[in-house]
Amino acid sequence: MTEPSHQPRDHQDFPLSGAGLTALSIAAERNLESRRPDRLFDDHLAAAFLAPLDASRAAPPAGFRPRRSLGARWSGMHGFIGLRTRLFDDELLAAARVGGRQMVLLGAGLDTRAFRLPWPAGVRVFELDRQDVLRYKAEVLARARARARCHRVPVPVDLADEWAAALCSAGFDPTLPTVWVAEGLLLYLGRADCDGLLARVGALSQPGSRLVLDHVNAAMMQTEEFAHMAHELARVGVAWRSSIDDPLQWLAGFGWQATLVDVESYAAGLGRPVPPVLAADQRLAQRLWLVSARR
Repeated sequence: MTEPSHQPRDHQDFPLSGAGLTALSIAAERNLESRRPDRLFDDHLAAAFLAPLDASRAAPPAGFRPRRSLGARWSGMHGFIGLRTRLFDDELLAAARVGGRQMVLLGAGLDTRAFRLPWPAGVRVFELDRQDVLRYKAEVLARARARARCHRVPVPVDLADEWAAALCSAGFDPTLPTVWVAEGLLLYLGRADCDGLLARVGALSQPGSRLVLDHVNAAMMQTEEFAHMAHELARVGVAWRSSIDDPLQWLAGFGWQATLVDVESYAAGLGRPVPPVLAADQRLAQRLWLVSARR
């Protein structure tokens, strides 16, 4: 019998492409953070999403290096991803402690909050993303025998299109306050699509709803570091498409009262240095926004 070949197959056979590959990079960052003795969170499933890259004969597109995550040229990104993940964890759990029971992760990717956070009884977490991403996620979670700690509802949609009807059909209740999370998402949408997304979110948000998101301003996108990262992403067919110079005014236009997170104070409270990408000497011109908003 001829032994099967173990040479990598063409990347067209790889189960993820485009923005789906960036979800693997973020999982790699969460895995690195989880392995630290002073970790900000424990994502025990992050490694499971990376394992198929080692075990499968399928090869990702050239230039994609999830073990190096988002590229060595921007060394501060690792610290940022850890802080962002923990911050959004804290926002979700704070809402749950005061009665919030409906959470929506926009562009959820390979997020595992439904499995790793200590949710109160009755919480529902809706995960919106492309069908191929959710399919890959389901396969890995099944192999890991992962069990959600809440009522988890995957919703396959394209967030650049109409998605509200699919969300409601999946059991979302538009009469309840909701916590919305747009984590690592808005950069990949054009400005018109960002506006459309916020309009749909606003139409589904009752008083008491919350929204947490991150974005960058135009000056940050023009830095050398961002240009290098954009080049790496372009090799796998991904582009950054928008920036926001005044997120507070932008969100106010959609009915949200927003505040910017003081990342220096937040990081200090966790005993962490401020990542280089958020260092004080960059903040006057180049900004990476972390925003918390309420209605």
